[in-house]
Amino acid sequence: MSIRLTPHRFFAANPVGVDWVCGDLHGEFEALQAALSDAGFNKAADRLFLLGDTIDRGPESKALLEWVLATDWVYSVIGNHELMFIAGAEDNLNRYKHRGIGGDWAASLDETSYKRVGRQT
Repeated sequence: MSIRLTPHRFFAANPVGVDWVCGDLHGEFEALQAALSDAGFNKAADRLFLLGDTIDRGPESKALLEWVLATDWVYSVIGNHELMFIAGAEDNLNRYKHRGIGGDWAASLDETSYKRVGRQT
């Protein structure tokens, strides 16, 4: 795999808002949005840190992944599901392995989209 990953990144405490942490969303985009709303998440001041396994198994993996990549106050570490998705963008064998751990949703992506999103992840 030719993708370069950032092994560590430091974040200072949020001086104007709350830092929220969430893990293992597994494609549950609507559930995340509802939880953020219920908790009073402030998009202008708060930050959301995702601890991996953001995609796969759930019904909205593509929408959740695209939202994470496009939202500047969301930061995510790479879990095994994201790593297999990225590897699948580089190699078809890994694409089949990814499907085996819940990544069937990625089969709906055309080749160009798969590689584009895989490189952004």
